Amino acid sequence: VAVGDASYISPGDLSVTVNGISDEFPIEGTNLSYSIYGPNQKYVAMSLTDSNIYEYETGKYRATFTIPQSEISQSGTYSLFFRAADNVSNVGQICQSFLIDADCPTGSISVSNAQTAMETDKLEGMNKIAVNVNDAHSGVENSILELYNGTMQEPGIKAATLLTNSSIPKLLDFNSYDYADGNYTLKLTVIDKAGQTVTAWKDITIDNRIAKPIIGVSISSGNSSLNVQWSYQEEMSELDYIQ
Repeated sequence: VAVGDASYISPGDLSVTVNGISDEFPIEGTNLSYSIYGPNQKYVAMSLTDSNIYEYETGKYRATFTIPQSEISQSGTYSLFFRAADNVSNVGQICQSFLIDADCPTGSISVSNAQTAMETDKLEGMNKIAVNVNDAHSGVENSILELYNGTMQEPGIKAATLLTNSSIPKLLDFNSYDYADGNYTLKLTVIDKAGQTVTAWKDITIDNRIAKPIIGVSISSGNSSLNVQWSYQEEMSELDYIQ
């Protein structure tokens, strides 16, 4: 990982390379050190050795070292100070800041009936799917909502992608009549800008036992009347309302 990248970095050992260290006098690894200031004024200092430095041109050196995850485990801004000294005690120092996001994003799914606004996991007709996503540090990069046949324990073939390329909470319309009756599961994948991922699932059942009525309309020009006729595909269906 390149120190100095403006984006957030997920937790892990951080590999650092410092190029262009130069002096007219030789530089030894034992004259190199780094220190880190982190959240809550945390301070860590570490001396390097000859194995950390390499002379790639005459008088020009490259230093490489690894900052262990234990030293950068909290979310927040860190300042890395690198110090080099030559054999006659001349000292040079540079500072570079970087950002750590140690916390995964969050995501949740809720489903409600479009008419009653009541939460439900048994769907018939028009419904609303609320997708809630958040990340406290680097922010949400993307969220993806997919519909699979089966359950979260045994998901089957993907039936549809309902949402993608979204970094904010969404409220989606969902018409169960577009799908066959049966058990389904909703899968929400949330990715933050540090590359960390979290997944949320919600099992639902689509039960379209009451099929949509078949409607016929005719207009009589003689008496300026409008005739609306409807029929049901199931004998037990009854008229609820006309809009």
